[in-house]
Amino acid sequence: EGPNQYITDNAGKQLDKNPLLDARVRKALSLAINRKALVDRILQGAATEANQWMPADTFGYNPDIKNIPNDVAQAKKLLADAGFPQGFKLTIHVPNDRYPQAPETMQAVAQFWTRIGVKTQVEVLPWASYSARANKNEFAVSVLAWGNGTGEASYALVNVLATADSKKGLGASNWNRYSNPAIDKALVDSTAEFDAAKREAILRNAAKI
Repeated sequence: EGPNQYITDNAGKQLDKNPLLDARVRKALSLAINRKALVDRILQGAATEANQWMPADTFGYNPDIKNIPNDVAQAKKLLADAGFPQGFKLTIHVPNDRYPQAPETMQAVAQFWTRIGVKTQVEVLPWASYSARANKNEFAVSVLAWGNGTGEASYALVNVLATADSKKGLGASNWNRYSNPAIDKALVDSTAEFDAAKREAILRNAAKI
């Protein structure tokens, strides 16, 4: 949560505070990504844009959630509002032997971020060393792909989005230690609910959260 060696000012000096703790900075980085370009150019049309953790027409997918826009001007404004009008330097870490086209995709993301002033470079590592360090939260930005073993939305809630708690078997792949009481409650409620329609409504609302 504090300073990170992979985030510096433009002169290469480590920042006293991690910019990624500011929601405006995280939103700016998201808005800077042209997801359609990634799908069309890097992934050769073999993917769809993700705006939540389930694909369309699956149990728990929320059709009311819109695709995330690509808005460079808004991204730059948010960075300035957060106190980084000149941006900063950032390193992304990505495995080279785990996910198809992952290094190429992240190189493109790095270009998108550099265009808004976050001067980004990519470091590629083999999965064995990458995963151990990512799970310890050593990196500023790490890359995780997630499959679904059940075909419904609670699977990712258990493994990726729930507050990490090894004793309860929750958040095993929640590398960035995301924690939201509303999401944890949605998981509990969806587990206890047997009515399919009510259960899906809980999961759809979790995606909105």
